[in-house]
Amino acid sequence: SPMSEFDFKNKRDSQRIATLDCETPEIALHSVSNIFGLTRTELIDFIKKFDLDDYIKKYGNTEDRPADIVLKSLLIQTNCNWGFSHTAWFHMTRCLPTEEFELGLKPLLEIIDDIWELLFKINPTPIERTKWDKYRELLETDSSGIYQHRIKTPSEHGPDGNLVNGLRSREDGETCIQDHYLKKAPEIIICICEHYNNLLNEYTRVTRPCIVKFETPHSKLEHLSTALYYVYERLQPEPEFDNTYNANYIGNGVPIYPDKIKKKIFS
Repeated sequence: SPMSEFDFKNKRDSQRIATLDCETPEIALHSVSNIFGLTRTELIDFIKKFDLDDYIKKYGNTEDRPADIVLKSLLIQTNCNWGFSHTAWFHMTRCLPTEEFELGLKPLLEIIDDIWELLFKINPTPIERTKWDKYRELLETDSSGIYQHRIKTPSEHGPDGNLVNGLRSREDGETCIQDHYLKKAPEIIICICEHYNNLLNEYTRVTRPCIVKFETPHSKLEHLSTALYYVYERLQPEPEFDNTYNANYIGNGVPIYPDKIKKKIFS
């Protein structure tokens, strides 16, 4: 391949202030063009002319990810550079309609008490507080259960987010990845509710699916190549970009502070 030795760092403009934002296909197109210092038309023009399948036929199946081939080809053919300062992420959850996230997005261990309190209050099966506390103790000490695994695994504590918003999952082409998560409930809620009739139904009745958009001061090339590939695929006759291509933000138990939250989108 003519690009195995390609130097991306040389092509970086570290002064450029821009946000990588894939909220919608149109916003992604605008954001990615801006990061490369191209007009929207110039980027569309490159995409229309560049044929990934032809490239792979010509150079054989290279070690490069398809996303990286598109990125390198763009930088070489348009002689542009790249630079951005922030990345937008999309966190999927359910919350009460009154939730304003004025404390930001908290990791699991900082919200678990609130989750238990909410479920206690809305439980259609009347239960004494002491019994409810005993039930919590039981879940916390069951080493075979999903609940304890989630509580004890820092990488599961979030808050997390997707780079590209609103993607479909591969298994079920018809439903958005959002729908898959949001029509039901977060896994930890499902765990707590499973021993109480109708508690999960009540939870989904009183809460609403919500996507929280937040920004971090990250500017990783791999995220840019994912976003460019998303834009590239969206402009193909039969787009093949699904959630398996997405990039993720993993919070590892560190909160997202309120000043980083840009908006909430109720679906």
